Amino acid sequence: MTDESSFSQSELSSACQLQSSISGANETARFTQYCVGYYQDWFESGSARINSGAIPHDQAVLLVYAQAPDIDPGIPNIDVTQLKRVHLNMLSVESGIVVCNETLRSSFRVPLALTGSDEIMDFVLNNMRGDQTFAIMLMAKQKLLIHHAGFPINEWYEEPLVVNVSSADNAVSLDSIDEQLNIYHDDHTSTPRACTARLMWNTSKNPPALYHMPELHVQTTLLTHLKAWYKQANVIVQEEIINSGGRVDIQISRATAGKMVKSTLELKVLKPDESDNWNLGWGLKGIQQAKDYINHETDFSMACLFDARLDKTNILPDLQPAADTAGVQLRRLPMEAPKPKKTKPEKEKNAATLDGS
Repeated sequence: MTDESSFSQSELSSACQLQSSISGANETARFTQYCVGYYQDWFESGSARINSGAIPHDQAVLLVYAQAPDIDPGIPNIDVTQLKRVHLNMLSVESGIVVCNETLRSSFRVPLALTGSDEIMDFVLNNMRGDQTFAIMLMAKQKLLIHHAGFPINEWYEEPLVVNVSSADNAVSLDSIDEQLNIYHDDHTSTPRACTARLMWNTSKNPPALYHMPELHVQTTLLTHLKAWYKQANVIVQEEIINSGGRVDIQISRATAGKMVKSTLELKVLKPDESDNWNLGWGLKGIQQAKDYINHETDFSMACLFDARLDKTNILPDLQPAADTAGVQLRRLPMEAPKPKKTKPEKEKNAATLDGS
């Protein structure tokens, strides 16, 4: 009797040659995935030149997202007739400024002779807007600096989103995912100043609250982080996957020991303006969804709860027993909230009014 989950030798060979598919919540999110993929391919092809010192340590390229780069490149004082078409599938772009569509298939070089990272960053500070998405590739350093639309440029400059691209064939395992999840959390969501948290918190509210659908921000940046680390795995997000259990936030699949193995991550954010009972229900829903994703190809399914509640003294003790019963890995990642804005006591307000101040 044969194991139906096993591949034939030809199927396994084909699976091992598959490239990671590109997915994301929107065009700009998918653009950053293509940027990571381009850099991985370029680095692999250029590793010998990097090791020999042929690539200067400060060499950089700026990829700027534009829906129609040859019509509206989104860069001031650029004559579109001077743009030169380039083909990124030739892996020839390794310096300068290029405007690209989502898939990088429509890409045009901007006629500015900039090659160094300092020159590129000066250009960003002087010309780019906070509502634009772009990536700076530090070609010899295995790092990308990614700007998602919504960050003021000066704030991003002080603490840019750094994506470390691994050149190793890192194996996917529960321990490895835990390690990467902790690294991601430290850099992105642990404090209100962390990269992704700055897109999630609405600091104009008092007490602080989250913007609508904060899970999408976590999904976008965690996907980028995992895709950059697990270059041989297929890391995709929910709109690309439909199975009997529903839609998966992040799925990581790879061929191992003659069969396809999948790990799934269900992402939920516990909200500061909801009751503990509501957050408990939201966490339990995440656990149930993670359970529903389990099938014969799944090595583990994890519910990741990013805890943005203002008062975390109640750790919602019913969650862990529910996860144990469901056979689901449960991870809780506490998010520090911004400090509430100070308001004047009522007496001070009244006194100020009487004084005319």
